[in-house]
Amino acid sequence: MNLPGTALRAYLRDARDAFVHAPVEVLMGVCVAVTFSVSQRAEGQEGEWWLRVFAAAVITLPLVFGASVLRARRVISGPARWGATALALAAVGAYATWIFDPDLASERWRAAALAGAAWLALALVPLAGGGDEAARRWRFWRFDALLLARIITVGLYGAALFAALAGAVSAVTSLFELEAPDHLYQDLMGAVFFALVPWVVAGGVPVLAAEVADRSSVPLTAVRRVGRYLYAVVLVVYLAILFAYTLKVIATGDLPKNILSPIVLFAGLGGLLGGIFLEPLQDDPESRGVGRLVRAFPALLLPLLPLPVWAVGVRQDQYGWTEFRYLRFIILLALLALAVAGTVRLIRRQRPLLALVPALLAAALFLASVGPWSAQAVSRRDQSARLRSALTEAGVMRGGRLVRPLLPRGKNAARPDSLPPGRYEEIAGVLTYLYDSHGPAAVRRVLGVEVKGFDAGAQVVYALGVRAGCRRRAAQFVYGSLAPRTPIPVAAGTAYFVSSDGTGAAGEVRIGMRGSTVTLPLGGASYRAEVGPMLRLLEARAPAGCDGLASGSAALTLEDARVPLLDGAGVPRGELVVTALGFSNMRATSAGTKVAGGAMRVERVTGLAVIRR
Repeated sequence: MNLPGTALRAYLRDARDAFVHAPVEVLMGVCVAVTFSVSQRAEGQEGEWWLRVFAAAVITLPLVFGASVLRARRVISGPARWGATALALAAVGAYATWIFDPDLASERWRAAALAGAAWLALALVPLAGGGDEAARRWRFWRFDALLLARIITVGLYGAALFAALAGAVSAVTSLFELEAPDHLYQDLMGAVFFALVPWVVAGGVPVLAAEVADRSSVPLTAVRRVGRYLYAVVLVVYLAILFAYTLKVIATGDLPKNILSPIVLFAGLGGLLGGIFLEPLQDDPESRGVGRLVRAFPALLLPLLPLPVWAVGVRQDQYGWTEFRYLRFIILLALLALAVAGTVRLIRRQRPLLALVPALLAAALFLASVGPWSAQAVSRRDQSARLRSALTEAGVMRGGRLVRPLLPRGKNAARPDSLPPGRYEEIAGVLTYLYDSHGPAAVRRVLGVEVKGFDAGAQVVYALGVRAGCRRRAAQFVYGSLAPRTPIPVAAGTAYFVSSDGTGAAGEVRIGMRGSTVTLPLGGASYRAEVGPMLRLLEARAPAGCDGLASGSAALTLEDARVPLLDGAGVPRGELVVTALGFSNMRATSAGTKVAGGAMRVERVTGLAVIRR
């Protein structure tokens, strides 16, 4: 049994030898830690250089580490290892210096995709070196399982070490009444997580590169537990939810919710990548159920994928491409290809997918990050065309040029043009997205004028001198009443003052309300009045207003205010004369439309109830 203390001693030995096997990786971690500490003390824009260093390190580290592992396995020569390392450092360094901009969302998405592609490519390193399929699958599983376990374990050790050091510093400063230096805790965090943890992980090159043919060392007990109590449980729950929602969409014909594609991505990536680490269970007689689930998962995933692909396509038609939407679409297509390939292997009774999963996902992420088909290029072209078309249709541009110059920054818009709300929101949303995600240059290419000096895209929208016109909508709370001093003729019977809120005259009767039904306990009996027609009448009379109008009022005539009072059998026994009534109009929306099946709910009523003799 590998006790924590034994593992820790092994990691310390690996750290001692790390400079021999992975010197570049160790130096990269130290560089990130040092620049992180420096950035905490920097002012203004100087701190963003750490983000450039960090992004470059996250992308480069798996590439350099892969070269070190290949050299340790003698798959490549020493000069080839150093040549590949230098090429990776130069290429990613150039990207981080001249292309990556941490202030732009589009570049943050590109960096994340490139990092994902690099780490997935690292998983393919053990495939180099030949061997039959069984040997390659064993080598592939052993390397990736050991690497993942090492990263998790060393990361947990690092977290415990940081907590212990931070606690010790806090104790010393408190006990001896000392003042801790500024940024001390940030420095500790950088030293532990950015320098020490990569250092120890990189020191495991000899263990990861070792050729071990004996498979008796596989920790089957741990793998079984992960498969039974984590992989199978989570996957079955998510598959049940997704199948149920797919059937609901098919039955109702509703447009799938936008959150569907992230959920399918989570389930699909978790099922396929998680299945890689359960490879030993394919030959384990005690884990046949989990092994069958791993093999069958691509076939179970296949019918779930068309719906989120269609949902992303619908949103693209409505709102255009963004980096996140484009990457979701590309990964969904990759999952679709993997689901088809896995289903074919299931039909042919072959072993489940393994190396093809990270290979195809890495290729998809890389291709979505470079060239004219990248997420950045596609989204910029698409949103630029949408903005140009919207500005032209709104009359703000003619012949590809603005009809008037932008307002200088900080000037009041004394010449605002009122646009239809939908058109204004389209222009504001697309222009803000382009400016904030792709920078001023993307907006300049559309508008044809310089747009530097603005802090955000919203300021450029303001400088256009346009605003949203009034969006008419029904009031969401309506109040109706009789005119003061309106005479109320009363037929022979007993009259009661009634009120739902206790604000009527002395001796009033407290009444109940449910929806559009008013209930009155009078003279030992219960009566009800249906005021639904009155609510619809007031809804039609209440004035519509612009966005932000929460309430409206309308007048009642005496004829409008009379409502029959019914007993428990539905027989008329008198009438309710409503003097004031307020209700929530839950059918009204911010778009001015009415919700199908919406309700109007009475909130307060006062009046005079007359029970005939």
